[in-house]
Amino acid sequence: MIKYLIKFVSCEEHAQMLIDGEMFMRPASYYHHLETGQGDPSEAGVLDGIGIYMNSNIPIFCMYCVFDNDIIDGKILISKRVIEDFKCEDGFLVLLEYEEFEKRLSTVKTNGYQLDAGRVGYAYKKFDGLADMLNDKSGKSLFIKNPYFSYQKEFRIVIAKSVDMVNNQLAESVIYEFETTLGDITKKIKISELEHDDKNYYIQL
Repeated sequence: MIKYLIKFVSCEEHAQMLIDGEMFMRPASYYHHLETGQGDPSEAGVLDGIGIYMNSNIPIFCMYCVFDNDIIDGKILISKRVIEDFKCEDGFLVLLEYEEFEKRLSTVKTNGYQLDAGRVGYAYKKFDGLADMLNDKSGKSLFIKNPYFSYQKEFRIVIAKSVDMVNNQLAESVIYEFETTLGDITKKIKISELEHDDKNYYIQL
C-alpha cells in the first residue's frame, strides 16, 4: 500500500509551486535526451528500441511511491541511487500524504481533458501489443516503462491534452492547478539536510 508520495526537484521554486497547488508538467518527449535515470529515450515509445512514439507531446507529472515496507523505525528509506539519478542532492523534496492527495486529484482544473493517475507498470513493450499502443489517444500507454526503471517506484499523472505549440515549437512545460493549495498535506525538505549513508537517505516522520 502507498503511504506517501515524494516529488523530487532541483530548485525550491518548483517545490513551492506544488505546495501552492500547481503541477509543473513536462511533455513526455522532454525526457528523451536527458541522462538515463532522469531521462528515458523510450518514454512514450510504442515498442522497445525502435524509436516510434505515441502521445509524446502529452504532459506527465512524476513522483516516487513510499510503501509500508519503506518505513522502518519511523523513518522513510529512499535509495541514494534515486536521489542521484534525479540530480537532487542539493535540491528539495515534497512529501505528500497519499490518500488525501489522491482525493484532491479530482479538483485539478483540466478544462475538461482526461486526467489519469496511478503507479507505473514496468514491462517490456511487445509486438503483440503494438496495435493497442498506436491507437491509444488517452495516454494510458505512458504508464508502461522498461523494467530497468522499476527501482524508481513511479506514480504518474497524465493529462490527455498535447502541450501547446509556441512560436512553432513545442512548449517545454505546462502548469495545471488544483482548486486549493496542498500545504496541509505536504512537507518541503531540503535533501542535503537529510541523514544518509552509502545506500539510503532517511526521512524522519
